[in-house]
Amino acid sequence: ADMIFKKKDGAWLDAMEPEIPLNQEKFEAMAQNFLNLHAISEVGDAENLSDYGFDEPAYEVTITDSEKGEVTFDIGNKDSVGNYYLSDGKKLYLVKASTVDALVFEYDTLVVRDGLTLQIAPSDLQKVSITMDGKTTEITSADSEALTTIANGINNLKAFDYASYHLAEQDLANTDLTTDTRITFQAELTVNGEKKSLTIYVGTYADPNRTYRYVQLDGSDMIMVVDNTAVLDLLNGMVPEKDLE
Repeated sequence: ADMIFKKKDGAWLDAMEPEIPLNQEKFEAMAQNFLNLHAISEVGDAENLSDYGFDEPAYEVTITDSEKGEVTFDIGNKDSVGNYYLSDGKKLYLVKASTVDALVFEYDTLVVRDGLTLQIAPSDLQKVSITMDGKTTEITSADSEALTTIANGINNLKAFDYASYHLAEQDLANTDLTTDTRITFQAELTVNGEKKSLTIYVGTYADPNRTYRYVQLDGSDMIMVVDNTAVLDLLNGMVPEKDLE
């Protein structure tokens, strides 16, 4: 898949979706590693580029420099000791594997992802309210069993995956996270002696087996995919009426 990144005002951005936050430190290290590219040796003018993997290059990298303009490199196969063949369209070179390996990444690893990192005890929860099917259920500190279950849900509410890094209205509709379809979880709690509030929105299931659920943190533009076991604990075992049909 094509990925295009640009640097604007000193920050790296996804050119297609600049709203998605990227890990600047990780991206800068990756970019610098490739910009400091040095050939181990020059192979010369190769007659049959397919012998080196250039009929279907493993990677094509285009770098645009404000001074030198645009340069495109094709990266082909490895040689016998693990170095890569690289072509600039004129000549063939060998470059260190570490230079190319820096370009091998999953897009997800570059994104600064929203998530819940709280680790709390049941006693940290003062009050919880769960709004589902138009009805709100309140749970207070008097119900220690329920708060134990809910605290366990909060502690284990970790993203398995992300359905969207920058949601649109259609994303909310597809995941039942619109204001009229979502389940709203709200809690008042104490974290390190400081009173806080927590709001989490729960949508529909992310898979046919109902193993995972779509979840959105209040104020986040991301939709997480979360283990439904943690969601059930978060909701103290409550399920919407449509799930009982």
